[in-house]
Amino acid sequence: FDQVLEQIDQAYPEERQLPQIGDTYALRAKAARATLIELIRDICAKMLKALEVADIQRLALVKSTLDEVALFGPPDESSEGRLKASERTVRLEQVVLAAQVCATQVTAALIQPTPLDESTRQIINTWLDHLGKVLADNVMITVIPAPSPPAPPILETLPADEPAATLANESAVQSIDNPPEVDIDTATHTLQPNTAEPVQSAPDLITVTELSKDKKGSFRLGSTTDPDATYRVHANDGSKTDFGYNVSVLVSKHFIREIQVATGAQPDPVGLPDLLRAQIEYHDLIPPKVIYDAAAGEGRTRFLFNQATLGQSQLVAPLINHDKNTALFRPQQFTLSPDGITLTCPNHVSSSVAYPSQSGNGRVFRFSAAQCRGCPLWQQCRDPKHSPDSNAMRQVFISDYRPEVEAARAYNKTDDFKADLKTRFRVEQLIAHQTRYNGGRVARFIGLAKCDFQAKMNAMSLNLKAWMKLAFPPKPPTKNPA
Repeated sequence: FDQVLEQIDQAYPEERQLPQIGDTYALRAKAARATLIELIRDICAKMLKALEVADIQRLALVKSTLDEVALFGPPDESSEGRLKASERTVRLEQVVLAAQVCATQVTAALIQPTPLDESTRQIINTWLDHLGKVLADNVMITVIPAPSPPAPPILETLPADEPAATLANESAVQSIDNPPEVDIDTATHTLQPNTAEPVQSAPDLITVTELSKDKKGSFRLGSTTDPDATYRVHANDGSKTDFGYNVSVLVSKHFIREIQVATGAQPDPVGLPDLLRAQIEYHDLIPPKVIYDAAAGEGRTRFLFNQATLGQSQLVAPLINHDKNTALFRPQQFTLSPDGITLTCPNHVSSSVAYPSQSGNGRVFRFSAAQCRGCPLWQQCRDPKHSPDSNAMRQVFISDYRPEVEAARAYNKTDDFKADLKTRFRVEQLIAHQTRYNGGRVARFIGLAKCDFQAKMNAMSLNLKAWMKLAFPPKPPTKNPA
């Protein structure tokens, strides 16, 4: 891929100076999505298979304490699709609890009686890690402690001069004809029933609950065939989901300049700095501009972009308006002092009381009610439910990336910004060509590294075709003579 691109740059050096356009597309994994129960069972089966290959005797020891029917199901088990919701819940709980026992026994078998070799332990530990991640991402396991057992009855002691058969509690006295069998401590005459059995504690109650879709882990596994693949959600409502990989691309007018593959759950703008660093490393190239959609509009993305390009490129992307649902004064309407210590409101009241934000990269400045009482702009600054004589404070979040956001806000008001966005269609055209005609939609391999290789070869094919079209443009059709 890089060698072909070097030759293209020699033939068309002007391509290096053009703005680049970025976007992502889905590469579907060469693996079927598994249900949660199937996934847990597959992981345990492969973990046990790896142990069998290493030491069949250790496997036998693990299976002796393992409820295989609960874990893998009986031979005549109904398919999961035929189960009612309540029946599936019961099956999931059985499988999860049995899988935990399996993991515990396999972990012990790695080192007892003697440690297995390093390569085998690494393989099995990988499956143990996968199992732990699947359970953490998909279910909540709750342990409800069992009630404490009742306290044993208190036995009275007798003075040495009283008959051993006399009991302090008359209700416990047996018939004289059938006295209780006791052991008598000759020193204290303590009554010790010798037939009492120890009280058994009831086991703790363990429940397993599958998490709702919005509570599950973002980078959750979907198949044991390709553990590198995750779910790529490319719609705000989660309606468009692909299981596989997220492919990031940067293109010029005719060619794909850089392409990299990440797991499907990676957010779109995360891969942008790596694309730029790769061009600097392999092609000594920093594009003058990079045009992206609103996914790259956050301040942190702009900060990382500037770091990757050493401040020598312009990121063109719409800003994300986080305050569109409020009519109150927004953070950008407050003025931050050059030293970043003081924030001034639209009514010229200042505050230096600030605390690190718990939910984002930045600080929260506070304006007390005493500072704002009598302010003519109260209604534009405070929640309507807070009256002017209330003690409510106004809090304003100031991002650590405010300089990057302010610079972008200024550029986005220019005509250049509007003209740049009109060229974004080119990346959509090249992605369509890549996925429809160059095998870029479905993975031919398993694993992140091999899928990255496939994407680069797909892109190389596209670049070669584009090169041939530029070098040998098609001749216009000739008109038939009248």
